[in-house]
Amino acid sequence: MNEVNKFYKKIFGNLKKSNTFIKEKNKDYKYQDVRIFYSNFFNKINFVKKKEIKIATLCKKSFKLYSSIISILLTKNVWVPLDEDLPKNILEYIIRLSKTDLVLIDNSNETKFKKIFEKLKVKYLNIDDISLNKSAVAPFEKLNYKEHDLAMIFFTSGSTGKPKGVKITNKNFISSLNGQLNHIYKFLNKQKLVFGDYHNTSFVISLNILLPCFYLCSQIAPAIKEEDKLFVLNHAKKNKVNCIVTLPSTINRIKFLFRNSFNVNLAALLMCGEPFYYDNLKFITNKLKPKHLFNCYGSTELSPWVFSYKHEKKNLSEIKNIGLVPIGKKFYNVKTLVKKDELLINGPMVNRYLLDKQNYKNHKTISKKIWYITNDRIKIKKNLFYVLGRSDSVIKLRGYRIELRGIEAKIREYEDVKNCFVFLSPEKNKKIIAAIETDKRDATKSIENFLSKNLQNYMIPKKFIFYKNFPKNKNGKIDRKLIKGNYNE
Repeated sequence: MNEVNKFYKKIFGNLKKSNTFIKEKNKDYKYQDVRIFYSNFFNKINFVKKKEIKIATLCKKSFKLYSSIISILLTKNVWVPLDEDLPKNILEYIIRLSKTDLVLIDNSNETKFKKIFEKLKVKYLNIDDISLNKSAVAPFEKLNYKEHDLAMIFFTSGSTGKPKGVKITNKNFISSLNGQLNHIYKFLNKQKLVFGDYHNTSFVISLNILLPCFYLCSQIAPAIKEEDKLFVLNHAKKNKVNCIVTLPSTINRIKFLFRNSFNVNLAALLMCGEPFYYDNLKFITNKLKPKHLFNCYGSTELSPWVFSYKHEKKNLSEIKNIGLVPIGKKFYNVKTLVKKDELLINGPMVNRYLLDKQNYKNHKTISKKIWYITNDRIKIKKNLFYVLGRSDSVIKLRGYRIELRGIEAKIREYEDVKNCFVFLSPEKNKKIIAAIETDKRDATKSIENFLSKNLQNYMIPKKFIFYKNFPKNKNGKIDRKLIKGNYNE
């Protein structure tokens, strides 16, 4: 039996268990309840007379949303995740490009988006109308799932233009999950996990929360209210969350919101999605103190993870020296090439874009194998990989070779700096610009004095832009494109 059918067999087996899946409105929903939902879902979507239906979800996080997602996969259809805060034009663009056949909505969104679906002539179904009738029957355990069948279409954040549609097959996402099981969750095998879910469903990080949760028959605790997303530790403590998968941006927010109390018991903290700087590592190990800390690396184009690093104290001096936490070592089923310090990835997680013209730019065929060009610069030290920055983060300015991420790391050492982003100005007479997130209105002189003691003069930014809160894209990452666009000479 191949690994794809092993995955689905495992999920079907878990849906027979009485383990708690989610607690919602004072009710415990078991994995058996997900099975019941699956059966009713199977019968409800039969009105779409087509195989491999592309089904989008546009709902608030709930038992029925999560059950819908796994049901889409179990019924051999294709999941297209959407979020209700997407701009209308982007929402329409994604539905058209993905050729969505059916949109699942809930009561809170039916009125809001009904006219869009009618305009696009797309069928929609309210998941709140799907009952939990225990007598419903649907086929189980017919394990003829194909490795290369399309399972999902995720869209990138669109930070460099329109969002790119990424085709993720069964083999793609299950290979990444197996990598996680081998390199991460083996350390947590006997731990009863409660996963916190603090990110948009359409952000590919959701795969690293929902799929391990289903596979390990664990519990999930979603952030429903905005205050739950903002005050992560309050939500985690209240819901007994002990496994958090998140971005360094979330840790930045926690640092400035929770100055005194860090009373949360974390079995595991998994970082991903952004540079993981040394200052955040210090905060995590000194204040949050998770039993296990990981830094993971990948992208939507890699389904989504291919590297992980389990933090050990013996690497601390090297991390402090470089200023960044390593991404560690590649998963067992991944191959790498480093060409001119740039990382290329080959393996079963590498997927393709919906639009062929985008594949030519980001993929390269070498020795009859397709390699994904990450555009990330790599340094290997003591068998550990470090991501030093994007290929465009190293600049040549007035004869000097400058690493912008190194400047960022140094600025972050200054007190009261929550976050920063350093970039090169667009005008002909280029200069280094530093955008800084801080509560102070103007700390230009004090930061310049600090940097003058730590950096060469040619590395010190010529202009500082201060934000109380950085703008974020839909994935919760710094919206670098918007910050650059806001820059005025």
